[in-house]
Order: sequence, then C-alpha cells, then structure tokens
Amino acid sequence: METINQYIKDNFLEPKLSSKNMFAYTPRKNILNVVQAAIPLFHGTVLDLGCGVMPYKQLILSNRKVIDYKGLDWESADYHGENKPDLFWDGETIPLKSESIDCVLATEFLEHYGNTDHILGEINRVLKKGGFIFTTTPFIWNLHENPHDEYRFTPYSLERHFGKAGFVDISIQGTGGWDNSLATMLAMWLNCREMSRRKKKWLGKLIYPIYKRLLKSDKIPTEFDSWRNSMCQGFATIAYKTRQF
Repeated sequence: METINQYIKDNFLEPKLSSKNMFAYTPRKNILNVVQAAIPLFHGTVLDLGCGVMPYKQLILSNRKVIDYKGLDWESADYHGENKPDLFWDGETIPLKSESIDCVLATEFLEHYGNTDHILGEINRVLKKGGFIFTTTPFIWNLHENPHDEYRFTPYSLERHFGKAGFVDISIQGTGGWDNSLATMLAMWLNCREMSRRKKKWLGKLIYPIYKRLLKSDKIPTEFDSWRNSMCQGFATIAYKTRQF
C-alpha cells in the first residue's frame, strides 16, 4: 500500500511524465516550478491555507529561515489521510491572531473560495507588516471538486482583488504559456472525454509525443496582452501586506 509520503513524492514533488499521467502532470509540474522558485522568500511562521495533504511542507521547511509551518484546512476534508492539518477552520475566520503569520502559501485555493475579497482580507489580517502571500490559481483547467469550483482569475482580476484587500507590490506571473496550455487541454480532453478504453489508449499513444513536444517548446509570458501573450495555464501571485512605516 502506497504511503502518504510516497504519494506526495510521486504526484507533487517528483512527478514523472508518462503517457498515463499527462492529465495531472502539467498543472502539478507548473505549480512545483513556481513554488520552488519562491522557497527562498519564505521565512518565520508560514501558514499553508487550504493545505490538503500538505505536499509542499518539506520544501518550505527546507528553507532555514522558516521557523514554523502550520497547515490549515476543513476538518471534514476526506483527502488528508495520515497528514492531518495543524489547524481546522470554519471557512470564514482564520483561527489565528492578527499579525501573527510571516508568510501565507495558498496553492490552487482561491478558485474554490466564493468570497475572494473576504478571504484576502482575512489573510491580510493575520499577516505581519511586511509579510506576504504566495498563491497559485488555474486558468486552463476543467471543473473540479464540484460544486466548490468558483472562479478562473485573470491577471487583472487578481491584481484588483489583492489591491482591494490592501496588498501592495503585487507580482503576477504565468505558470505556462500557449504550448503548455494546449498540452493541458489535450490531456484533459483525453482523460475526461467519453470514449472507449481502446480508443483512449490509441489516442494516448498518438497524443503523448505531441504533448511532450509542446511542453519542451513552451514559452511562459513575461507580460500580458490580448494576442501573443494572452494565454497561460495558470498564474502565480506574490503580494505583500501594506507596509506601515
């Protein structure tokens, strides 16, 4: 029986590409890339909001500047397995004192929360002055965790929501460009489209080399427009709590 640590390693920390896991590989690899790039920024006490099985806990703790890690999620979530969160919440109020957290990690969380302005306000409340939030959100992805799938954000809506909540120095980057997005769509289509097992297997062999080529040729936009730089598989956002000098 696969252990939770092996599951995390195989699916989040060291995902291996094959014709059988194209569906999950693209978004998870994209998220891993941006989380790894952000690791040096984390410090002090880190809150992992909507932590699930806490797949990035060891990555975060590998930074010696991080003193403590706290995972927060619903108590009723059925995907924790052996990895129970450190804290449970009611989905409204983060059960922590104001200005008690240095950094917040929230991967693939905001699209599931119905009131974006409220939760960003709560995150701002628990962050210390100068603290930051790092979050990822999908743009190209099918409906999931139904019916708790609320939004697909653009860079402009993300910037507006974070600014409204009082965040500054908001930085938004894509987690995959045109080719990565097309590879993701092909994998989703193959995985979710109703067809015979035989046809799916045959199409998988046909799509797999195209999928790999698309990932290899992908160029992530460094800026956004309405033409060449108008498609991303997802977005990663870093935003800092309003500083008070």
